[in-house]
Amino acid sequence: EQILEENVSRIQGIAATHDLLSTAELGMAPVDEIARKIVGIVRGNLVPPELRIRFHISRAPFPVPSEQATTLAIVLNEVIANAIEHGFGGRDRGEIRISGALQGDAIVLRIADDGKGLPTGFSIEKADGMGLQLVRRLVESELHGSVHIHKLEGSPDLDGAPDDQGARITDPLLPSVVVESTEQSEAPAEQRWTITELRFPVVITESQ
Repeated sequence: EQILEENVSRIQGIAATHDLLSTAELGMAPVDEIARKIVGIVRGNLVPPELRIRFHISRAPFPVPSEQATTLAIVLNEVIANAIEHGFGGRDRGEIRISGALQGDAIVLRIADDGKGLPTGFSIEKADGMGLQLVRRLVESELHGSVHIHKLEGSPDLDGAPDDQGARITDPLLPSVVVESTEQSEAPAEQRWTITELRFPVVITESQ
């Protein structure tokens, strides 16, 4: 049943992205709009009724062409589904934040979840889960980019959170966010986040 739900979510995500592209100018879709579509689908299909997740999506109005948009939709679906399945077991609430930035000629997209975190010695290159294998393969072969997963410990807003050495750091890719839920957070003063970072080049089409 879970596999069926995940497949339904993938298909609906692709369909929603195609709908977005059909109404978008020049067949380009903004990254944050793709993220909103996928979050809505994942929330309806994969979040169990006993789990309340607050989704935050920051403004990332960077347009991507249809090929990238479809691949990105699948990747986002897999990353969020993986966080829900493996990060929030035994909990009744959680938080997922999606933010992006344009760095030179690349788009950097980060998905942060405050789930139980990564196992010791985790490496996406050695991950045996089908979802993460698919993410890595699509990002590298279709988006011609890279994916990294790491831990971050800091304050709930992830703004100026401490790094592993205790120094204060500012993460420009995790700014103030658009809250996609009216629920109030009851998170602790300090949170541990799992950050999935996607980095891929901006594709310039002939119509641009």
